[in-house]
Amino acid sequence: MKPTKTINRLHFEDLDPIRFEDLCLALVYRLNRWFEIEHYGRQGKDLGIDILAIEDLEGEIKKEWIIQCKRYKDITKKQLAEIVDKLLERRSKAPDILLLIISCDLSKDKSEYFKKYAMDKGIATPLIWTASILETRLYTENKDLLFSYFGISLAIQERSRIATIRRNIKLKQRMRKDFIKSKIDYNKILNEPWEKFENSNFLIRSINDMVYPDIDENQKGISSWFRVETYDFYHNGLEIITGIREIIMDEDRNWDLVDYYDNTKKEEYTLVKAYEIGRIPYENIIEYDLSGDEYYNFPHIFCDFKNDGEPYEDIVYSVIMEEQRPWRLDNKNRKTLK
Repeated sequence: MKPTKTINRLHFEDLDPIRFEDLCLALVYRLNRWFEIEHYGRQGKDLGIDILAIEDLEGEIKKEWIIQCKRYKDITKKQLAEIVDKLLERRSKAPDILLLIISCDLSKDKSEYFKKYAMDKGIATPLIWTASILETRLYTENKDLLFSYFGISLAIQERSRIATIRRNIKLKQRMRKDFIKSKIDYNKILNEPWEKFENSNFLIRSINDMVYPDIDENQKGISSWFRVETYDFYHNGLEIITGIREIIMDEDRNWDLVDYYDNTKKEEYTLVKAYEIGRIPYENIIEYDLSGDEYYNFPHIFCDFKNDGEPYEDIVYSVIMEEQRPWRLDNKNRKTLK
């Protein structure tokens, strides 16, 4: 299964409370062209508010914003109500807009409760910025603040991605030049795509392998080096044959793998054989040695086994058809056939 690449969530709760307020102030400051903005949080919250801002609209119309900053890991409905109550205790009238900024996420039920409670108390427009909204604003609109408060530089990450793309393109061009025959029978490779390769075998080796050419009998998972047959290139890397599997299919072409001894399912469904194909992305291919060595004198491909201890980003299946072009099974149609 192809892994999902993510960036770790920002931990707003790890910020000092004053530092969190400073971050909120910086984000609010950029939100509008304010007529006036004040930060009271550092003064001991004597006014019961953290940030007060006046929005200057057309004519003489002005709107009063009050922003409350709460660095919580979680927040209850009771706490949400108390925020509104404590604010209004110190004021003669409700603000036009109350913006609550919290360092945690909020359920739909709690969000709706807060907004209704605030409106019932006379606040015309209650708003909430949760952790996910803060994170989105930082990553999309305020990348300098992302670096200032969390030390994350997207510019460095972007340069790294650009370098990776350039490196992968060069590797792709080099591998196709080194691995593919100078003369190809294009009619033949329609049915047998592996015929385009100079070598029918590769040796896949982990960059962390310390036992080759021996075998580690205590190795968990797949071996740190193994011999495979070539299959084809694909848009993102190299395809290798990891085995031949039996597949059962129903009339809608939903399919599933079947155990060798499961004769009941084999009788109930259409039975076909398919190549099991491991897809190794260029990103996981670190280098290769075309000539191999005295043990295996064909190409050795050194890979980063970073996808759950394997070099593959995906496993796909191609049905074997005698004297016909193999056809791929759609992983979306893989079902548990009973």
